[in-house]
Amino acid sequence: MGFVLATCSQRTFMRTRKLLLAFCWAHVRRDFVRVGKGYPELAAWALMWLRQIRVLYRLIRISAVGRKNYYGSGAEWSGRLAVMMFSIFATLALWKINPRKWLLWYLEACAAGGGKSPDDPASFLPWNLSEARLTDLQSPSSGPHAADVT
Repeated sequence: MGFVLATCSQRTFMRTRKLLLAFCWAHVRRDFVRVGKGYPELAAWALMWLRQIRVLYRLIRISAVGRKNYYGSGAEWSGRLAVMMFSIFATLALWKINPRKWLLWYLEACAAGGGKSPDDPASFLPWNLSEARLTDLQSPSSGPHAADVT
């Protein structure tokens, strides 16, 4: 199944069961604003959805703002890579893991394996880490580029 991001005017175009329609959050937000203003009895309900949309939008804002500036953004491979990297970095952020330290650890494991990904990539997932490794990866970096890590 594929996904299609569509504006409100494109709704009627999507009549196939092979695609899942995903609306633009900015347009969906406008609908909730309109409901909240036009129907006072639904204002609290609309406000609740607007708050959730704001949280979701903040989670994807970095990728949305930069999407046209990323190298190779017109190529399918780069889109797949970007999605994987955004997912990895969002997961690291949820676990409060220093992305520079985690990436260095993972890439060193790739180098040790002759330039190939580790045999067990699941061992690098935050929920599979030992307490000691997790604590180490959650601590700030040290060294000349430590100030670059947020």
